Amino acid sequence: MPRLLIVKFYLWFLLALTLTIVAAAAVVSLLEDHRWGERMHAWATAEVTLLRDHVQTLWDAGMPTPQVRARLEPLLAELNVSLAIVDESGRALLVLRPPGAPPESGVMPGLAQRQRIAAEGRLQEFHLRRNMAAGLPIRLQDGQRGVLYVQMHRPGWARRGPPLPLLAGLAMVLLVGLVLSWPLARHLTRPMRSMAATADALGRGDLSARIRLRRRDELGQLAASLNRMAENLQQLVEGHKRLLADISHELRSPLARLQVALALAQAELPGAKAGEVDTSGGEPGTATAGYLRRATRQAEEIDALIGELLTYSRLELAPYTLQPQPVALQTLVQEALEPLAPELAARRVDVTQRWPEPPLTISGDRTLLGRALANVLRNALAHAPAQSHITVQGRAVAEGVELSIADEGPGVAAGQREAIFRPFVRTDAARQRDTGGVGLGLAIVRRAVEAHGGRVWAEQGEQGRGLRIRISLPARPGAAPAAGAAE
Repeated sequence: MPRLLIVKFYLWFLLALTLTIVAAAAVVSLLEDHRWGERMHAWATAEVTLLRDHVQTLWDAGMPTPQVRARLEPLLAELNVSLAIVDESGRALLVLRPPGAPPESGVMPGLAQRQRIAAEGRLQEFHLRRNMAAGLPIRLQDGQRGVLYVQMHRPGWARRGPPLPLLAGLAMVLLVGLVLSWPLARHLTRPMRSMAATADALGRGDLSARIRLRRRDELGQLAASLNRMAENLQQLVEGHKRLLADISHELRSPLARLQVALALAQAELPGAKAGEVDTSGGEPGTATAGYLRRATRQAEEIDALIGELLTYSRLELAPYTLQPQPVALQTLVQEALEPLAPELAARRVDVTQRWPEPPLTISGDRTLLGRALANVLRNALAHAPAQSHITVQGRAVAEGVELSIADEGPGVAAGQREAIFRPFVRTDAARQRDTGGVGLGLAIVRRAVEAHGGRVWAEQGEQGRGLRIRISLPARPGAAPAAGAAE
């Protein structure tokens, strides 16, 4: 089964985990911002207001600015803040930095900050990149309005995002998720892979295949339903096969009696014992002889059909026991061609054989392989035009041997080449009465070849004409059981 579904599950797990981690980090960051804002507001409300009131009290008492500076320096050093007092035009009246404050740290408020403080007339907080500042309006010594601006220099109070331990923990969770998501995806898709494998086996004809799941959830219920369906299908198909075999077997006895009766009737005709029966139909007795001969031929065709049905049923219903022995393929082909010689000659169809040296020999069931080759050759002859060629070619391959039989008939469309090996299937080109058969010949071929662990397939013939049947057989049978044997 392709791993596309597993990959999809894996990626969805990672996406969900990543989004969860990002959302968690965002929530923590918002909470940290809120806590930081509350902390800064408390600082601004307490310390900045204290400084403004302290300066305002000193100025209202008439203390000169140098003395105010001297009073503020220890307090600013203790609080670790910078202070600036400016008038409405932005002119600095008093600027103080605590010891150790970075020289590049801004102390003076900007125009926008001054305007905001002046417009609001109350405490204003400013969130800077590294710390915080706040401002309050103040009454200057000359009675004019000014701005007191305080900036914090406390490293521990700097504005921060999510804490580093939290980020490390989230990264660890993501890493663990990367490792565990794949086994989890495999675990969740294992039932579906099992169902797909079982469905594929059922499609290939293994009706004994079942889904092996012990679950009580919805997937377990689905597996149980599919197993019940497969069980019913197996019983239905096997019942059909048994019925076919039983009917074929039961027809054999009355057919045999019919053939005996026809033979006895022919023997009772006048002149039969002397061998002088004329079947031209000139006299009433000779017409009867012609009828009897045609009836005998029809009985022989029915007998051959029943023989094919019984052979196919034996291959389908129970494990077929092979009788392996050394088999020369060239000899088997010659034996299969002998009964076809009269029809080959009548239709002037040539058979060209190409065999390598040394002769191709495998270990196999001679009877079963002979029946398979005879069916392929009979199928090729049935569809070969008059005055055409049938090509038989064998060659040794790494796995064993390969045999191909090609005709110059109408061929089979690419989409139907697999279907011709199914029982009772005949393509449109084959639905002609003069070709005979009911579509069992190639089905028997497939079962016989698969019983030897080989495979058979069809392809386009030479020069784009006709049909070529290829049979691949291992040197020894049993490499893979036939599908029918597994049932």
